[in-house]
Order: sequence, then C-alpha cells, then structure tokens
Amino acid sequence: MSMTLQAFRRLVYLSKQELGRVVLNQHSERTRLNKEPLAVRNLIKIVDATLALSNAKNFQAMSLRDLSLETGLGMSELHAYIRDKDDLISLIQSYGYLMSARILLDQIKDIHTPLEQLRIAVRTHVFLSETLLDWFYFSYMETRNMAAEEKRQARQAELGIEELFCNIIRAGQRQGVFRELDPQLSVSLLEAMLQDWYLKRWKYRQRQLDVETYVSFVQAMLERHLLSEQESENHENNRLAQ
Repeated sequence: MSMTLQAFRRLVYLSKQELGRVVLNQHSERTRLNKEPLAVRNLIKIVDATLALSNAKNFQAMSLRDLSLETGLGMSELHAYIRDKDDLISLIQSYGYLMSARILLDQIKDIHTPLEQLRIAVRTHVFLSETLLDWFYFSYMETRNMAAEEKRQARQAELGIEELFCNIIRAGQRQGVFRELDPQLSVSLLEAMLQDWYLKRWKYRQRQLDVETYVSFVQAMLERHLLSEQESENHENNRLAQ
C-alpha cells in the first residue's frame, strides 16, 4: 500500500531533525556554535521563518532584522548561524536539496523494478513539493538572484535529482521495460508536470483536484510515454484480468 500524504508529512518532520545536523556540519566553517539539539532547532526555525517571510514579502525585501523578529533570536544569535543573506540563501538551498534527495533515494532504495521505482519517485516528489511547498517555490524564484557559486551549486543539485529519474529510465530501457527514448528529454517532460503542481497551486485548488489524483495522472502519462509495446500489452492484459 502506498504511503499517504499524512504519513509522508510525519516522515519529513523526522527527517528535518536529522538533516538539520547534517546541514550544520556542512556549513561548519560559516557557523560559530556547538552542534547540539538547540542549534538544530534554531536552524529549522531560521529556515521556516525565512520561507514564511519570503512568501509574504519576497526574499530581496526581507532583512535580517525581520528574520530576527520572526524567529525570536537576537541578532548576535542569528549571526552565529549566518553572516549575511548570501549565507542564508546558501543554507536554505542546501537544506532543501539535501532533504529532497535523501527522501527520494530512501523511498526507492528497496524497490527493484524500474517501473515501480518511477511510480514511487514521482509520488515522493509530488508529496515533497506538497509538504515543502514554500521551499520549492522559494528555490524556483530565488535561484536567479544567487551569487555565482551558490547558483552553480543549486543547478548541480537540481541536475542530481534529474539524473536520479534518468537512471531509473535507463535501467528500464536495459530491461526492455521502457522504450528507447531520450531519458533526459523524458525527464524534462516530467519536470514540467512536477513544477506545475507547486507553481500553479491556485489552478488545481480552483479545480478541486487533489494530490492523489494528480500523482495518478502523472504516473499514467509517464507510463504511456515510456512503456514498451510489449509491456503496455502486458499491463492491459493484467488490468482486464483483475
């Protein structure tokens, strides 16, 4: 049975605690604090507050003073984690991409068929964007405003997730499950559908279309696009036999 969105939200909550420690270690050269539970809680508070403020007034208009007031952390406490807004955007991008990649990999690691891996990866990505909607929107909108090195890192992280989907498709092609289509172009098609869900949420709310319906639609579209003729016939026979 597939994981429900409610169960997935609990998984993300638990992952936040673990990944907070990882991100603090990654940015240890920029922080001045001990790696302890309080530091992790404050990091998550900083990330959540930044995303809330950015959603309300956009990141460029937000000041560190605004962030201090939103988090309840003094300016000196805040500066223990970040020196400036460039540090802040780097911290948030690292946190979000690491969260997405870790959870995606964890959800497919024990799945051994490419088709099922693809289904689970699609479901997980849509659930991630539903659960971390503010971060996905922030990442899409703010990448263009990053400094050159942060922009390069963000693009590399995005390509890493794209490669995860490409590798699933390549594995399916080697097994004869998927047709010999360009994996990268196929993933570009998938990315457009995944992005539309979190960038155009108003449209789907207006149509009263829920997340489960959207996941099923994207999965079905991909399967029609990718499945070999023989596999399509097998799936149709199995459906009729049920």
